[in-house]
Amino acid sequence: SIGGLTESIVKYSLMALNNFIKEIAGKPNAETVLISILQHANRIMKEHHNSERLIVPLFKTLEFILGREEFAAIQGVQNVITEMTELVSKEMENCKSIMRLTASTGTVVCLLGLAKDKEVSKKLLDMAARLLFDKEFPKVRKALADKFYLILVAQTEDHGAITTTVAERISDFLCETDWLNLSQDEIPATKEAYENLFLE
Repeated sequence: SIGGLTESIVKYSLMALNNFIKEIAGKPNAETVLISILQHANRIMKEHHNSERLIVPLFKTLEFILGREEFAAIQGVQNVITEMTELVSKEMENCKSIMRLTASTGTVVCLLGLAKDKEVSKKLLDMAARLLFDKEFPKVRKALADKFYLILVAQTEDHGAITTTVAERISDFLCETDWLNLSQDEIPATKEAYENLFLE
């Protein structure tokens, strides 16, 4: 898998997957094949819930896949995203593994970038906020903030529960906050300031 083992395996697995997606994208059955990849990822999460050895590499792989424009263009991807959001949420629930939480940041943010349904988008925003204001793992906060920022600055229209105005506010807020060195005493006020960014 892309997400684990040695650097060379990661490199060549990534190249192989990248070439496969590019090749399949231009074919008539592209949507069916690409959606089946995401459905297979959902099955892995269902069958191997809380299995660190499988879930961490899967999250890393999903970050690569979901960030590709080929998936953003698929009409039927929204139903798969809805199910995936629920499954990722279960993997994060009561999780104390810094490896799994860090790996989840890219998946959550990429799902947020794809989700058009407002309710799904709101759920993903709640998941992102849990990572952003985690009191135990500053590195998880930093990872989420960096990836979230990149998704927001690329947003050119209202998307899901995030308007372009809100996206601009959040991106500025993410840049201005020192997520790595945020003290526990500062977290409540910072969280409140973040939540106020969504008020129109």
